[in-house]
Amino acid sequence: MAKIISIVNFKGGVGKTTISVNLAASLAKLKNKKVLLVDMDPQMNATAYCVSLNERMEEIIDERKNIYSAMEDWIAQDTKTYNFRKYIFESVIRVNDKEVIPNLDLLPGSVEMIEANRLFSKYKKKGKNYYFLLFDILNKLITYDYIIIDTPPSLHLETRNAIIASHGFILPFTPEPFGHTGLEVLLRNVHRVSLEHQIKKNYSIKLMGIVFTKVNSRTVIHENFMSLLKERVKDPTMLNYGIDPKGENVFQTHFSNLVLYIQSARDHIPIVCMSRNSVNYNKEVLDFTEEVMNRL
Repeated sequence: MAKIISIVNFKGGVGKTTISVNLAASLAKLKNKKVLLVDMDPQMNATAYCVSLNERMEEIIDERKNIYSAMEDWIAQDTKTYNFRKYIFESVIRVNDKEVIPNLDLLPGSVEMIEANRLFSKYKKKGKNYYFLLFDILNKLITYDYIIIDTPPSLHLETRNAIIASHGFILPFTPEPFGHTGLEVLLRNVHRVSLEHQIKKNYSIKLMGIVFTKVNSRTVIHENFMSLLKERVKDPTMLNYGIDPKGENVFQTHFSNLVLYIQSARDHIPIVCMSRNSVNYNKEVLDFTEEVMNRL
């Protein structure tokens, strides 16, 4: 059974997609794991990171290779004859048409996910728990070691489905003012979702950790905000959010605020596939990947 991880934050611009794509690529290329990257965001950022939308949009729309079509057909079809493979891009990362990471597949996003509530309503009308639509689909898969889900910047049904489908979730967090309040609201809501729905599952949903993103280690204010948050998650009140204040709730690895990540997305090539000049950033991604594997 695949280990399923959601990357979650209801704020945009915190690095969810950077974490999702580079974690998935690192697991596949450096750890030789079979990985599926799922793009639940109607903005399709994870999809655009991996492929040129101009070149692949016809497949995504006309050939229905996207998450919306996969969910729509799951609801409409006999699930015993459901063919998941037809919705994905296999070995998605390619350079000059050559496979770079054979182990990494992509279930592309879709702008139709803006209207995903229609799908969830259909599932509910069939007598199903619509919070478990993605769970029901992904937990039938046995061909993957890891499934990484990139979520939209909200706590709507798409994100709740992703959380409920997951064994663990990761919170990207930029060290900036007012972040603590937003973080605690997010933790409270995710914990409530977990408590409401984990009774159907044979496992609880685990906070794997907070990962700092877009960090400038030379900036004192960033260091101060990170220190404050690390102390906050050690407070006993964190138990109210299902978090052990004595646990390892913050990843040691930080993601730097570097132009290389922008170049990586522009060129549709994860950091681990870039030139030798990126060796220091390969290490950043690899260290984070090893922490993730050790926490789930």
